[in-house]
Amino acid sequence: MPRDKIDTHAHFIPPSYRQALSDAGVTTSDGGVPFPPWSVDEHLAMMDRHEIDVSILSLSSPGVQVLEEGAAAALARAVNREGAELVQAHPDRFGLFVSLPLPDVEASLEEIRFGFDELGADGVVLMTNSRGVYPGAPELGPVFEELNRRSAVVYLHPTSPCSIGSADIGLPAPWIEFPFDTARAAVNLVYAGVLTRCPRLRLLLSHAGGALPVLASRVAAMSAIPLVDPRPEGGADEVHAQLAAIYYDLALSANPVAFDALRQIAPIDHITFGTDYPYSGRGRLQQQFDGFEILKQSLSELDRSKVERLNALQLFPRLSAVLQSE
Repeated sequence: MPRDKIDTHAHFIPPSYRQALSDAGVTTSDGGVPFPPWSVDEHLAMMDRHEIDVSILSLSSPGVQVLEEGAAAALARAVNREGAELVQAHPDRFGLFVSLPLPDVEASLEEIRFGFDELGADGVVLMTNSRGVYPGAPELGPVFEELNRRSAVVYLHPTSPCSIGSADIGLPAPWIEFPFDTARAAVNLVYAGVLTRCPRLRLLLSHAGGALPVLASRVAAMSAIPLVDPRPEGGADEVHAQLAAIYYDLALSANPVAFDALRQIAPIDHITFGTDYPYSGRGRLQQQFDGFEILKQSLSELDRSKVERLNALQLFPRLSAVLQSE
């Protein structure tokens, strides 16, 4: 069958990462979520079953920040090398978001250089917070300036907030905290002015933006109240414009409620397909594809192609060149 989808939310668990987790005594993540099995052969088989042409690989939560400082930088280098080897072996099936050892700015700048200049990365993956530091923090400015200089795709993946405290209701973070930390990180970038200062950067959010679509009007309206600084100078209009410029994947969000909410803040040209494999598991993965088939019935043929493939090709010119040469 024809492979017509590009999956912008797909994970890999390379040997260096699994070993680092084991050595650190980390057996589950984000409140007890087990790390699933993963292999390149199983990933390719899943792609073939579901007509996926390309998967853009990234680490999921907790990322390399499971280790500290120099150890995190070394793990990022190892993981990024292994990811690049997969892309080299299957250039028409895989892309790569390299991981950065944030909040270590100098090590992250070096990994950006290595990832793009030597590995040919398709973008970078950042967690929604890095040991409690959110992406709009002033100290991370040099990282975003360098990514902006390179017109990089920055994929923001949710992770656990560091200080839930009394708000903890005993559920693993992906249940509720992931959608809210996605919104928290995106609003932080908007209010801190990062997206205004870095207009060439392409930001991609997970899971249809998490809680962001339903909070967008509130966040925009509040920007006119002079209680916080910095805040968007252009008020609500600027907030809505910045949210519309962000890209959003549909991983675990291919349902009418999430999709209709997302369409209130984002044009169809900024929505991409995603699976969250292998963390989605076989059952939820099938639900994702079934839900997407239902969503497609309300879209024109062109809009279906945009979500499944064309929008991703706009984001990743290397893939466009490789696939067109086939």
